[in-house]
Amino acid sequence: MELLEYVETLESRINSYWNFYIVVVFANAGWIFNGYGSIPVFAATTLSIGLTLFFLSNLSFQIVALNNLSAAREEITNRIGGAKYRLLFGRNAIERIPYRKVGTCALHLTIGAGLMLLLFAGTG
Repeated sequence: MELLEYVETLESRINSYWNFYIVVVFANAGWIFNGYGSIPVFAATTLSIGLTLFFLSNLSFQIVALNNLSAAREEITNRIGGAKYRLLFGRNAIERIPYRKVGTCALHLTIGAGLMLLLFAGTG
């Protein structure tokens, strides 16, 4: 049962990383739209550096958590044979979101690039 708790902890952590990411994206997009056309180039450059660092660190934390989640699921798969709760373990051994790691990377890169383009398009 410890593995199931670990899987739930990792899923919760990944969801927290996504929540934080979404708040930062929407807050910055709102700031950009509010000052669109009058954002100084220096402010745009400084913000883009900060956002890039944030996006890379958030993505790296998510990748580490996703790798740990995959390892935990693989461990669950290895233990299913003699497990007391085979059905429960079996359901938690399967990744329900196909291409989750690739999708996470693609989404981070796409939204990050889009926000940067919007930011520099709004300079005045």
